[in-house]
Amino acid sequence: MRTSTFARAGAVITASALAFSLGTAPVSAAETTTTAVSAGSAPVSATAQAFTPGSIEAAGIPTSAIHFSSGVIADAETTRYYGAGTFTTEDLTSATVFVNGRAKGAVPLLYSATPGDNAIALDIPRAWGSGKIQVNISGATSNVFYARKPIKTGRSDGLFFEIRHRGNNVKLSARSIKILNPRNGTYVGLRKIKVQQKKNGKWRTLKTIKMNTKGSGSVTYKTRKKYQYRLKSAKSTTQIAFQSENSRKI
Repeated sequence: MRTSTFARAGAVITASALAFSLGTAPVSAAETTTTAVSAGSAPVSATAQAFTPGSIEAAGIPTSAIHFSSGVIADAETTRYYGAGTFTTEDLTSATVFVNGRAKGAVPLLYSATPGDNAIALDIPRAWGSGKIQVNISGATSNVFYARKPIKTGRSDGLFFEIRHRGNNVKLSARSIKILNPRNGTYVGLRKIKVQQKKNGKWRTLKTIKMNTKGSGSVTYKTRKKYQYRLKSAKSTTQIAFQSENSRKI
């Protein structure tokens, strides 16, 4: 019997962490690259994903189109989404947040005047959910951006993908792969994941594993040949991409 097992720690896998944790190409959470300009100031780069502590203030009414970048929902009660645009320094304002076309509530429009910081940001409650987001600020609608749920492997021993090949029977198992439930901040089982096989130099989807509430499941098929395998869940409007390392031939 030939057995191949992959082990990885149970840390949360975010879009920016995929290359390090799972050996895949980086996947960016950002949908928009912009340059921000504050009213009466020099251009501010929108590439830094943080505000300098103590520099956060409430922004005024926008005087240009406002663009925000997509993000991965945090375990905390709110997640900060960064953006760019121009705005006044008076008349403090707020943004009405729409998630998947439904109004959820209003949050303050924040900004930082510190050079190198993002110009503007929104702290959106985790419980408002995942998917397509737009905000309305003083009658102007922003671009579409996305709040995506993170995925993690939940086993304490770190084992989440196992392949067993005995004779002409192959069993492929996914173990405790979980995704964030934004409503309460807990992690629940990912309901399905694809098993891909490398054949004739190309990866193709072999089977889809339907998993239980703990994010575990398995599929079997028959072959005597050795192949490489991997687990894959594609990025969508509501979740990040997840991909295991490629197995050796087994």
